[in-house]
Amino acid sequence: MKFNNAFSSIFRKIFLLVVLLLCGTQFAMAYSGVCTPDNGTMEYNYNIGNITVIDQARNRPGYLFQRPYQWNYGQDYAASCDCDPNVSQQQTFFKGDTPLPLGHNDGERQFFKVNDYLEVTSIVVIKGYSYNNQSVPFTDVSNFYASKACTTDPDYTNHKNWKSGGSGNVSLYISKPFVGVSYISKMNIVNVYATQIAGNYSAIPLSSVYLTGQITVPQNCIIDAGQLITVDFGKIWSGDITTIGQKPAGYVNKQIKASMKCNNIAAYTNLTLRFESEVSPNYPDAIKTDNPDVGVELFDENGKLILPNTGLMPFHIDDNYEATVSFQVAPVSTTGNVPTAGQFKALAYIRVDFA
Repeated sequence: MKFNNAFSSIFRKIFLLVVLLLCGTQFAMAYSGVCTPDNGTMEYNYNIGNITVIDQARNRPGYLFQRPYQWNYGQDYAASCDCDPNVSQQQTFFKGDTPLPLGHNDGERQFFKVNDYLEVTSIVVIKGYSYNNQSVPFTDVSNFYASKACTTDPDYTNHKNWKSGGSGNVSLYISKPFVGVSYISKMNIVNVYATQIAGNYSAIPLSSVYLTGQITVPQNCIIDAGQLITVDFGKIWSGDITTIGQKPAGYVNKQIKASMKCNNIAAYTNLTLRFESEVSPNYPDAIKTDNPDVGVELFDENGKLILPNTGLMPFHIDDNYEATVSFQVAPVSTTGNVPTAGQFKALAYIRVDFA
């Protein structure tokens, strides 16, 4: 019996300790304050269309487009916050950022790079009692709207009509002059986050703004009268193209000449030509084809390798505003595997820039 009493006493102590630990855990419960979208991040897609620059003098570094381009969508979204439902009044704080790389700062606004030629700066409207217009980036901005309190009431609907990120504006800036058209293909320019504890945000944005459009300038060059340049590589034995980065033994590069006529560009202006394309994932020196084992390499007229997207071929136009640029192409192995027999295709765009 003494043994049993001792065991019972020890058990009671352990049981009490467990109860105390559990109670302590309950009282120490903390809320993160972070707000997350109920149905995934709300996407606002803003298409600015085709903006045409009439005055060629504006196609220069430092030109800020005269007016901002505004978006205003009435579509709400639902979000919930990890906060104490027993607290009746809690304000919400917002943060705005962008994944774009830093551009220049004009002393008042931070610009971000869209591509080699354009930068943007954005303002987002934070909805609530404040209706703040906030320049991106910003953090811990309150909307002073305390009625979005935490609650477990299923009939409470205020958390269903969030609007921040649904309106704002974007300003465009030319960082480098360009030729023809500069395209913006669904670029994420703003992400908006929220919390009820300043400084603590979820990694998932409540809303995101995407920008699409194109900017056209007067200076342009028409290549081969606007026709598609087609290259026929001829017949190649699949067993002859099995060394990574090498063309078939004895293969002679295909010679190509691209003629161009330029407009609103002064005679003898120095220009560059490059090839924009998707690169081979296994051999990035080559353009990707629809055959995973084959790529296409580009060379200048002297046989020097030109890398896709980044390699430049310099040239200048004559007093007739014309030029002819010669280059070479050849198929290469990208994996070392014997490629599947059949036709293969690749696509690249020729881009002309000011040197």
